[in-house]
Amino acid sequence: MRKAKRKALRMSIFIVATFIVCWFPYYVIFTRKAFGDSEETYDATLLTVLTTIGQSNAVLNPIIYGAFHLCKV
Repeated sequence: MRKAKRKALRMSIFIVATFIVCWFPYYVIFTRKAFGDSEETYDATLLTVLTTIGQSNAVLNPIIYGAFHLCKV
């Protein structure tokens, strides 16, 4: 039981860390855009890339769950 709890904790930490890594740049740019200098503009390509990276979190979650399921450690 202890091993299962440890594995679940590691997986949860990894899922949360992946979420932060994927969405942090998006939220930083849009927070700066909302509260920063109103004359500052961002390239549309940059915004598209950041949105795509953020949404890639939805693709990574099943991969992470599968990797932890297959891992026998």
